Amino acid sequence: MEENKNRRPHARRNVEKSASNDAVAKKAADSSDAGAKPAETVFEVVDFSNDNAKTRLTEAQPKAELKTPVRQKKEKENKSSGALGGIIKALLYMTLVLVLSIGIAYTIIEVANDVFAFVKSDEAVQVEIPEKADVNDIADILGDADVIKYPGLFKLYAKISNEDSVDDEGNSVFIPGTYMVSPMLNYMQLLSAFKKQYTREVVWVTFPEGTTVDDMITILTEEYGISTREDFVKTINEYDFDFDFLEGLDELDGRYYRLEGYLFPDTYQFYTDSSAVTVVYRMLQNFETKLKYVGGGKLDERLNELGMTLDEVVTLASIIEKEVKYPVDYDQVSSVFYNRLADKANFPRLESDATTVYAIQMETGVRPAELGAAELAFDSPYNTRSSRGLPPGAITNPGYEALYCAFYPAKTDYYYFVADKTGYNLYATTLAAHNRNKAQVQSEAGN
Repeated sequence: MEENKNRRPHARRNVEKSASNDAVAKKAADSSDAGAKPAETVFEVVDFSNDNAKTRLTEAQPKAELKTPVRQKKEKENKSSGALGGIIKALLYMTLVLVLSIGIAYTIIEVANDVFAFVKSDEAVQVEIPEKADVNDIADILGDADVIKYPGLFKLYAKISNEDSVDDEGNSVFIPGTYMVSPMLNYMQLLSAFKKQYTREVVWVTFPEGTTVDDMITILTEEYGISTREDFVKTINEYDFDFDFLEGLDELDGRYYRLEGYLFPDTYQFYTDSSAVTVVYRMLQNFETKLKYVGGGKLDERLNELGMTLDEVVTLASIIEKEVKYPVDYDQVSSVFYNRLADKANFPRLESDATTVYAIQMETGVRPAELGAAELAFDSPYNTRSSRGLPPGAITNPGYEALYCAFYPAKTDYYYFVADKTGYNLYATTLAAHNRNKAQVQSEAGN
């Protein structure tokens, strides 16, 4: 009896389970008839002897149909708060960068202003420099006086600039004493303010038209103490100056000075410690400028018309310069020499006394006081009394008038000229007329 009682409840649960399963199956069939996907029915078989065991029916649903509205709301809230946080972080970062940039820029400006003294007080400050002071002492003194703001930077600047505190003999380069200095001085000026000041002496040197290279060297070296004769001679004869008009003058070719005729006579301002190269370069630059004025942009065309090279015209200009005292005679004397060069059969020699004087002076070192038969016959390619045509090079440095008239001579039929006692020239076409002019000059000189 007790055994049957114990089994009936189990049978009832089984019947109830079966009825429930029938209901589920019927619902699934109805869903299938309606065209919907039948739900999957899962039976769990349990041991009926276990009172706690149950048969579970689970209806599986697709994952896409699962909804978690609470979770989505949290995700949206998280995204909103995350975006706001990102903006705040970006603003903080930008603010930090801006603050740092301003700070760095300010520091750079302050340092630069201290080093270069862009905007500082112009009120002079008195400082005392002791004996045997070095750069570190100078920096501390200037810092204490508020002349500079960064003494350490001043010391570093002096070190980078190779500013020594002592000279070659071990003595301090800073002269002790009381100084008035302005904060407007930059670091370099402050480093120099307490040293022995070296001032370059400036001199004005004037070379008259017709000054020879030899005389120029004497004036520069002996009168003004600029460089040495040896340096000038070497520079004039050997230095490679980059000027187009010097092409072809690489060698002396029988010349006494390679650049004779090209060192333009003028008034110049030189430092007494200038090098020979600097001085000669300045004078060549001046010659180049004057040559452009003379040529007017058609220098080569004019040389072709004359049938001469530039060096030949410069050489002729130097002879004209020495033979003329007054500007009115430049183009007339030029015409005489051009007429002789054009008629070499009848006038093989230029017969310029100036060339004879130059030849003798350069060979002997002595300028002849007068020209006698021996002097006129002096054997030298520069002596146009004894040599044919033009000399090897210029005999002096011509000025602008002589240079211009060498390019543009007057149109005359003169072949002779002689200077009277006033310095003006008398011209003649024939030898007979020339002899009469000479007689007249001698007569006037005797009176």
